[in-house]
Amino acid sequence: MMFDTFRRSTLFTPRTILASAIRHFKAQFVTAFLSCALISGIAITASGVIGAREVKKATGKLPTPGWIYTTENQREWATIPHFSHLLVFYGLEETDLPGYSSGQSLVRALMDERKSIEIFGESPFVRTRNGLRYKTIGEPLSSSGVGEAHRDQILAIFAHLGLPRETSIKLKDRTFSILDLVTETVSSFDLEYHEPAWTSIGLATYLPPQRQWVNRFGEETTFSQLTHRLLELDLGFFGLLYGSFLA
Repeated sequence: MMFDTFRRSTLFTPRTILASAIRHFKAQFVTAFLSCALISGIAITASGVIGAREVKKATGKLPTPGWIYTTENQREWATIPHFSHLLVFYGLEETDLPGYSSGQSLVRALMDERKSIEIFGESPFVRTRNGLRYKTIGEPLSSSGVGEAHRDQILAIFAHLGLPRETSIKLKDRTFSILDLVTETVSSFDLEYHEPAWTSIGLATYLPPQRQWVNRFGEETTFSQLTHRLLELDLGFFGLLYGSFLA
């Protein structure tokens, strides 16, 4: 009863919605890197499974994604979802990844169409009448598997990195910006989408001081409504695994 009263009476702001979505976002990140000992204390290496504490005792360092993202298996991890996870771990700083000396080099692969084609095999971008978006794995436009694993996943990553919304996204014949990703997200927004936290992070970062928006169907949504939607998410294990867990 008390919780229901709280949910009805609280006025949510971009700050509160961002905090809620970030908790969801970190939970998804923890799942993605469970094998790298970020939470479980287990590191998976080519020689087997060892304890992260033992690794630190022997080397002075905790395991990083560089331990399992190697030159030998680079074809497998040179994907947009993997790059998004790596950017959460390394940020824009130096990495120990083969071929990518810093997070900046990972970002370039996501913001330069020619570079994207070189690394991923095809362009991940879709131009729309309202802006720009990334293909999503599983949709017809991404039959080859090139795209983000969750809608607005890359927008959330850019928000996490603190990139300004004016940051350029270079396609072959035109330069867009993160703002074009935002305008497309607003246009296609659906409050009932099953994974709203990625979108929430992007909108809460790049939309304020605007507190409401209208999609292409004329439906208005506010940050308060979106936060209530986040609070309604299933808190089960599979929500955590598939990106719909709100910690």
